[in-house]
Amino acid sequence: MKYQVKLNSIEDADEYFLVAKDRLLDVNEWNSILTDNYNTFALTNAQGQKLHRDAHCGDMIKASIELNNTRKDRWLHIDKIQYDSYPDINAEEISMNLQLSYSPSGNGVDLSKYKEEDRYLTVVINRTQALVTIKNTATAKDTLFDIPTKNIDQLLKGILTISEYSA
Repeated sequence: MKYQVKLNSIEDADEYFLVAKDRLLDVNEWNSILTDNYNTFALTNAQGQKLHRDAHCGDMIKASIELNNTRKDRWLHIDKIQYDSYPDINAEEISMNLQLSYSPSGNGVDLSKYKEEDRYLTVVINRTQALVTIKNTATAKDTLFDIPTKNIDQLLKGILTISEYSA
């Protein structure tokens, strides 16, 4: 999944990138981007206590999903958040690496039912010149961590859709 927005100027793209980056890191606000109430996200610490700040490496994301008319929790560990700047080509990038994990209590999903490559997701926001792009590294599937890919797709698109810059 990949979305991109071409802005009128590099300055507009700089601002747009900053807003998109803030939206990516503000996990608790992801719920306002999704139009359904079936999936919710919360940023927590390693003990599962909700945090009211931007995401940091080592934090967890609790994804509560509706699965076969039953509410299930999927826990994602934030392995890495990385920002890179490439001034020679007027570009910058932020990425968030997520890994499917056990719940803080040690209960929950059986990780062995997932292939190794299906336990990871990286979300990347890139700005090159006046073009801002968001994408993820997951291969196309119906679900990712049991979350429908249409919801992940909607989340990525929502992170990059900023009404102040709409035509």
